[in-house]
Amino acid sequence: MRLKKNITRIGVISDTHIPICSPSLPLPLLNGLKTVDLILHAGDFVTLNTLKELEKIAPVYAVSGNMDDYQIKKALPAKREIKISRFKIGIIHGCGGSSDLHLRMRKEFDDADVIIFGHSHKPFKEIINGVLMFNPGSPTDKIFTDTNSFGILELNKKIKAQHIEI
Repeated sequence: MRLKKNITRIGVISDTHIPICSPSLPLPLLNGLKTVDLILHAGDFVTLNTLKELEKIAPVYAVSGNMDDYQIKKALPAKREIKISRFKIGIIHGCGGSSDLHLRMRKEFDDADVIIFGHSHKPFKEIINGVLMFNPGSPTDKIFTDTNSFGILELNKKIKAQHIEI
């Protein structure tokens, strides 16, 4: 799927787990998304309501995760690839242990420039064989980490990725 070329700032989220880990999306996350052109969510919304809330902020491209209910799994694919300008972005939730999660997710997309994944709740950013592997962490759950976070991608001539702690 090819998107408009003028998208330059993307909010990246995963593992929101609403209402299990939090009754609603955290205010620092909502404030941080006010300046984005697009939101990418790597799964584990839990319910469709969170997707609808995010769609009020910006267009959302997302995948389902292992903790998502039937409505989410019916509405969203398990993985997807989008193209923005000249950049190919793969989105997948992930599964299994976290120690080599990024390596397993790298194998899911042949020619992506960026692979967005979640599942571990741990922020992760590393370039592997020329591909930016990016896990935004979780804005609501610290089960495997000591911080809550989300991500921002900036697309210009290059891709810049950063984690925002909340």
